[in-house]
Amino acid sequence: MIRVFLVAAACCLAAVLGLPADAAPGAESPASANSASAAVSRYTVTADILNVRGEPSLTAPVIGKLKQGAVVEKLEESGEWFRVRAGELTGWAHSDYLQPADDGTVTGPDEDGLTDAAPPPSNPKAIGRGIRGTASRKPVETETADNAVRTGHVLGDAVRVRTGPGTDYEIEGHLNRGDRVSVIASEGEWYRIETESGLAGWIAAAYIGFRTDGEPAGDALRGRVIVVDPGHGGNDSGTIGTTYGTYEKTLNLSTALLLKRELELRGAVVVMTRAADEEKPSLQERVEIAARSGGDAFVSIHYNSAETKASGILTFYYSAGKDKPLAAAIEHRLAEGGLGLDSNGISFGNFHVVRENSLPAVLLELGFLTNERDEGLARTESYQLAAARAIAQGLEDYFASQEERS
Repeated sequence: MIRVFLVAAACCLAAVLGLPADAAPGAESPASANSASAAVSRYTVTADILNVRGEPSLTAPVIGKLKQGAVVEKLEESGEWFRVRAGELTGWAHSDYLQPADDGTVTGPDEDGLTDAAPPPSNPKAIGRGIRGTASRKPVETETADNAVRTGHVLGDAVRVRTGPGTDYEIEGHLNRGDRVSVIASEGEWYRIETESGLAGWIAAAYIGFRTDGEPAGDALRGRVIVVDPGHGGNDSGTIGTTYGTYEKTLNLSTALLLKRELELRGAVVVMTRAADEEKPSLQERVEIAARSGGDAFVSIHYNSAETKASGILTFYYSAGKDKPLAAAIEHRLAEGGLGLDSNGISFGNFHVVRENSLPAVLLELGFLTNERDEGLARTESYQLAAARAIAQGLEDYFASQEERS
């Protein structure tokens, strides 16, 4: 179990980042107070159930939950997170699931531990990407941004289509890699899709990619297929943090999903070797996914461990000819990205997913979970997002240099 004292964690994070104590997560500063008063301060929850966390991070402990339609007061923001207050509950919620409220009252938790509210607004929007969402047993009617229908394609084999946005819903059918779908709605981290054959249902968003055919060329990643491999999974937790008890598999997946989004924003198509916490493909299966993908590069995401107080980032390659240029490009961006951890450079690594891979491949260790400072940073969404952006930029640099040579 992860045990975190929120105030202490905030102060520790402030110390790690070299910030004054009042700049720690959860502490209001004059700047944040001014921005909050200048912006809309009341928001309505659009998700069925919205987790409220102790820190602005997906890996932070959940300290409460809000029901759809609950109206909260926004106190401050940090990136994509809002610090909100509803009755006696105060914590951090993701802004994707909050929309400005015109009326309503702030309400507190009821006896089931959830915050109740007035009837939910019509046409709630919950736009998100990822692989897991809270299951709901009531019909869901949501819309994509601007009511647009997007054409995507399936990134996996035998991908389940379900009757609702969650793994507890019944399976409606299956789709295979490359199948075309129309994405007509989203709910949390799931897409509602329809196929030309008439199959309709919900698919985890991580299994859907969006083609860039017909879009202007010019970006180095546009149209590139990148295989992203979140290490471990299922009953294989990987390293367990020695200070906060963080599971490596959880950080690998959350970082990989942020990387997926960064790559898609740059026009790439992303194939995930696993897209849910319970999945644990074998090392050989991960290599086979890469081979079938027709991809251009393979990136395996990990966090490290050591018996010493080792710290920092490591980038591994196997083949000097095939992999090392990619490793060098990504490492350069990680070193210059201002992540808060030093890069320890590139090194030869005899790892199966790199050694046996037909694609240019790297394995990244993005910090030591056996080091208190590394683990504290790695648990934050801001660190993971900075790492994801640096990796995406490194891939851009790599493909740009390949084009120059061709």
